Amino acid sequence: HAAAFARKTSHASISVSPVISYSDVLALADLRYNEWIATDDHSTGTISANAFRMATAEIHEERKSGGAIAFLARLTNSGGEAAVGAAELSPIEFENTYAKTTTGKDKTTTNALYVTDVVSSSSHRRMGVGGALMTSLEQEAARQGIGRLFLHVEEDNAAALDFYRSREYGFPGEDVLEEIDTDRLAENAGTVGQILMSKVLSKQQMISSSSGIGSKGGFGSNKTKPKQKQKQKKRKK
Repeated sequence: HAAAFARKTSHASISVSPVISYSDVLALADLRYNEWIATDDHSTGTISANAFRMATAEIHEERKSGGAIAFLARLTNSGGEAAVGAAELSPIEFENTYAKTTTGKDKTTTNALYVTDVVSSSSHRRMGVGGALMTSLEQEAARQGIGRLFLHVEEDNAAALDFYRSREYGFPGEDVLEEIDTDRLAENAGTVGQILMSKVLSKQQMISSSSGIGSKGGFGSNKTKPKQKQKQKKRKK
C-alpha cells in the first residue's frame, strides 16, 4: 500500500496520502472542479459540481483497477483542513508505447510510471504543496521498484518547467526515445504538443532521503482542458 507523508510548516502542516475512501474521492473531485471547470470560462455551465463528482468517482475506480494511484494533499491549520493538491501515478498511459522485441512481439515493462492529473489550489501556491506531492509520488514509485517517471508540461508553463527541473526532471535521452513511442504516450495521456520530461529514480536514495521533502515551489498554472481530459479517459476504457 502507498504510504502517507506529512510535512510541517511554521503555520500549517501538509499531508499527502492515497485516495482511498469515498470522502477522499469527493475531495479530489471538488478540487479538480474548482481548478479545471469553475475557473474556465469555456467550461462554465457545461457540467454541474455534482455530476463532476459522479464522473470522477467512476473514472477513479476505472483507473485504480488499471494500476493507477491518486494522491491527495491536504493542508491543516488553525482554520481547519482543506484539499490543496492532487496527482496520479499511473502505468496506463504506456499502453502500446513500447518498441517491439526482436520476435516482433510488443515489449512490455513495469519499470516506468507516468505522473498525470496534477492539480494544485490556486489560492495555496508557494506553500510546498507541489514538492510534497511529488515527493510522495517518487517515494511510492521507488517503493514499487520503478526506475523512471515521465510527465508532460505545457511549453509556456515556465513555473512548472522550472519546478520539475529543480527536482531533476529533464528531457529523455536517445536510449529512452528508441524504447518508447513518445507520440503514442502523448496521445494516450491527452498531452499532444506538450514537453516530455523524465527522471531516473534510485530506490535506495528515494526511500532513505527526505532532505528535499516539501521544498517550496509549485506547478504554476495547471488547468487542463476538460474536453481534452474527457477524451483521454475514454481511450483508457
